[in-house]
Amino acid sequence: MSNFEQQFEQEKEPSFDYDQASQLARQRLELEGADTGEAKQNRSQIKNKIKEFYGNGDSPKRRIFDLELAKQRLLMKLEEGENLPANLETRNINYGAEGEFFTMRHPEKNYQIKASLGDLISDINWGIYYQLADNVPAEMQKKYSEAVYQAQVSQLYDQQLLIQRTKLEKDQLDDFYRATYEKVQADMAKGGGESAGLLFEKMIHNLLAKISVDLQKWGIKVEQATVVEDVEEKIDFIIHLPKKKRGVGFEDIPVSAEALAGEEKTLGIQFTLKSAKSEDFRKKQRQVARSLKNLKEVDDLILVSVPVSHDQIFSKYKKWQYQDKLPGGPENMFKPVEIVEFVKQILQNTGLTENEEFLKDIEDYFNKKR
Repeated sequence: MSNFEQQFEQEKEPSFDYDQASQLARQRLELEGADTGEAKQNRSQIKNKIKEFYGNGDSPKRRIFDLELAKQRLLMKLEEGENLPANLETRNINYGAEGEFFTMRHPEKNYQIKASLGDLISDINWGIYYQLADNVPAEMQKKYSEAVYQAQVSQLYDQQLLIQRTKLEKDQLDDFYRATYEKVQADMAKGGGESAGLLFEKMIHNLLAKISVDLQKWGIKVEQATVVEDVEEKIDFIIHLPKKKRGVGFEDIPVSAEALAGEEKTLGIQFTLKSAKSEDFRKKQRQVARSLKNLKEVDDLILVSVPVSHDQIFSKYKKWQYQDKLPGGPENMFKPVEIVEFVKQILQNTGLTENEEFLKDIEDYFNKKR
């Protein structure tokens, strides 16, 4: 199993064996198109195994397995060196002569648009994909391709987890979780919601993703939580920060990643626009306190309130749409000083926000895009 694939493998649940499913899916896909007698015999044996383990038609296990087939097909295409999955609608973008920014001429207006690799990768979260020019360095092309495939595989994995939790393990869920999963499924069927909270959560995730990609010296990594982590552990996204062991605990060091030993501290972020003084915020605090007992993949779970109005969020989002969804997303519509304040709120008490060089790097980085 590749390193890329391993990040999608979760602690195995007794209701579905993902290792077994991935191996069978791979075997089936590897035999596609083979027409020797031995290949046909092996294909028949695998088909019988799939039917034995997962049934036919619309059974929950078969639906999960069919999604596993789609996941493995994507992963195999990536391993074969395909830059992008088939049937993606893409925009063409050039690599700037100065070797720092990508450039794209506005399709209707005569001006150039600058974008970083972090902008292109974070745009995946808005469903926007790019066909990179031939002069893009191979390492950057690889990083972008992996991010696109990762997003596609993550979406399929969430669909698998939804079926697993709501069909195979529904007796383990209380009424609250059942209702929450039903809402998630309904939103997914509609293509996601556009509430102020969901939009801003996506913007914040994307801002941190840009920092992760384009300001690598600080060692920050960000990943989207799975649907199970979101619903049951109250994690919206996960941040990996460099840390250094001292004695029996951990001390966060406000210096660049080069000065650290390479170890990581993992934080789950539960995000809200509610005021820290409100009853809704206190309710979320109680939910987070309950979730702390069940954390599996993170060291700590932090509830963060960012004081931004719904009007501000919708204004940036509509402006971005009006401007033909420029590379970088609506999050780039905020002023650099505002973005620095958002980052300070999200990473408060980690030590990084006390480092003036870190904060200046972020402000300078976003100023370059203007």
